[in-house]
Amino acid sequence: MATWNTGSKQAATRATEAHLKRIESQRVKVQVFMDRDTVAENDLPLHTAIIEAEGNPILSELNSALRRLLHRSRQITGARAPDCNRMLEAIKAIVDAILKGESEQAEKVMLDHLHRVGLDLISDRKR
Repeated sequence: MATWNTGSKQAATRATEAHLKRIESQRVKVQVFMDRDTVAENDLPLHTAIIEAEGNPILSELNSALRRLLHRSRQITGARAPDCNRMLEAIKAIVDAILKGESEQAEKVMLDHLHRVGLDLISDRKR
């Protein structure tokens, strides 16, 4: 979790204009198309765009290697998330902080988001 959290902080300071456009484009797709059944298909490309903007080739490689498991974890958290709107608000806050270059805020909001979805992932019931 800490690696993805640091990635959002670094993306806020290292992202090129092209990275920022891709991150924003992916955020729009998440906002428009996200529902419990498609969360994995929409959220994973956004996280990948953030990781690529961070510029750490090892993290990019790790993300690629874990893609199947990350996809499955999003299917589970999407089904168990008690409030999709709260998830969407968190995603918007993360992307807004990155787009503004607010690295500390990007890190904080990403950590909060990952903590919440992590709890959803290990929850044994749909809330």
